[in-house]
Amino acid sequence: IYNTLLCRLLEKLCGKLSHNKFIHDKIVFSNKECVKGFLDAYIGGDGTIHRRKQVNGTYKYENASITSTSLKMLLDVSVMLKNFNIIGQLRKFKKVETNNRNSKNIHQSYHLYINNHQSVKLASLLHMKDENKQAKLIELSKRDFKFEISDFDEKVPNIINNEIIIEERNNRFQDLMFDKIISIEEVS
Repeated sequence: IYNTLLCRLLEKLCGKLSHNKFIHDKIVFSNKECVKGFLDAYIGGDGTIHRRKQVNGTYKYENASITSTSLKMLLDVSVMLKNFNIIGQLRKFKKVETNNRNSKNIHQSYHLYINNHQSVKLASLLHMKDENKQAKLIELSKRDFKFEISDFDEKVPNIINNEIIIEERNNRFQDLMFDKIISIEEVS
């Protein structure tokens, strides 16, 4: 981009360098049309619609994902999606140590996956300019998934006799997601 004013504006609203990117609160918590426009553009550019080959040689679209070296940016996108009642799952895979460009400072990448029926909800929300990705979304929107989120997320923890028992959700806690606590640290 060769426009100084536009570069400064984008730096204020989104940060500088790929691993430091974020989405400014004015965008994250903007009106729904603005957020949909942002998600259309961002997922249309950096998103992927995954497909899996079936036994008969045909392909079915499985889910959507976004990859970034900025965890903050994917958390912001996750919040934006949750405001549309779409739940994504953040994952961190093993860090790549080398690449074909012999880069010295390779950053950790993170992935935001929108799986199962959540991907159908995403497909019905977006209207991407990229015709190829939009066609994939339309195919994805026709899928009938067994799970709302994922098999694991359809279960909830419960404590019975001081023991954690994992139970079926059975339409309980519709607006809650459970995460395992890894550690608790006291900070000043």
